[in-house]
Amino acid sequence: MLSKSDKVLIEACVSEKGWSGDRIIREYPAKKWAHRSIYRLIRKTKETGTTARTSGSRRPTTVTMDDKNAVEELIQSQDGKPGTHRSQREIAQDLGISRSSVQWIAKGLKLKAYKRIRISRRDDNVRHRRKARCKALYDRYKLEDVKRIVFTDEKDFTLEVAKNRQNDRVYGSKKRDISADRLYRETSRFSKKLMVSAGISWLGKTRIHFIDTAKTKVNSESYINLLDNGLLPDCRRMYPNNDYIFQQDGAPSHTSRVTQDHLNDESPNFIKKDEWPPQSPDCNSMDYSIWNSLTNKVYHGQGKKFTEEELEERIRRAWDDITIDEIRMCILSWKKRLRAVCQQDGGHIDHLFK
Repeated sequence: MLSKSDKVLIEACVSEKGWSGDRIIREYPAKKWAHRSIYRLIRKTKETGTTARTSGSRRPTTVTMDDKNAVEELIQSQDGKPGTHRSQREIAQDLGISRSSVQWIAKGLKLKAYKRIRISRRDDNVRHRRKARCKALYDRYKLEDVKRIVFTDEKDFTLEVAKNRQNDRVYGSKKRDISADRLYRETSRFSKKLMVSAGISWLGKTRIHFIDTAKTKVNSESYINLLDNGLLPDCRRMYPNNDYIFQQDGAPSHTSRVTQDHLNDESPNFIKKDEWPPQSPDCNSMDYSIWNSLTNKVYHGQGKKFTEEELEERIRRAWDDITIDEIRMCILSWKKRLRAVCQQDGGHIDHLFK
């Protein structure tokens, strides 16, 4: 296929030098132009004086304004009725036009396709408490206070490497002729996991702490041990004046009476269980930013299953790669997220930040 620059060059050879098609091919052997393409272009140049597409030479469109209006209405859900949109295939069948025409119309309307975000359902009571507590936190903590908060969380990392099923494909003429070792991907139903705990603040990050769930039950006792021997000493290292504010989510081991009493005795300040909004990973800097970044670093380029030692080492190196600029950027959006929860009446906010 001739490029735009190829056409300009050929046009100049014909109009300015009077070269024939054979002469042009001989002069530019590296181009490997096809004789048929050259002669078609020469004929067009002689007839029209240019290689440019003439007005009206495009394939005529078969869609009408009614089709465009119908596509615009059907491809989007109606107000107050989520899920009422139709697929491109369904619209094409209903209107009697091709699916490519539906895609062309959608593109002309500047409509983009977005993957739906899977989220857990929140009832009215949860939304109300979520909104109220986010507003209280927003009003309570000024920017200088936010810079003293240590956001903490736990996360599981699996030895199995997650695959994008949309792109995990093999090709063959018939499925039954493809060998089983190519067609099937074996995964463990109960894949081994490594649980880690860590925290971030304006001044840096804690160490990454591994929790051996095979030997240690995750409860108040084990969590307090993690606090005393890991997270709280890390907080004191970052804040030598002991003026940090400790944050944790609503996990049962965090909200138990014994844990709350322990934090009340051992930390200078912390966000209590009735102050943190329920079901709100989108308000924890670790959850809405850092864990995603760490996960991408850990699994990037990994094609096979990890051993426990390999995964632990990869997590440690990835954690070291998390920069202070990245941490501060996500912490700066914390109050924006609290405000967004209030504006959404306690509803979901992830779509506003991605």
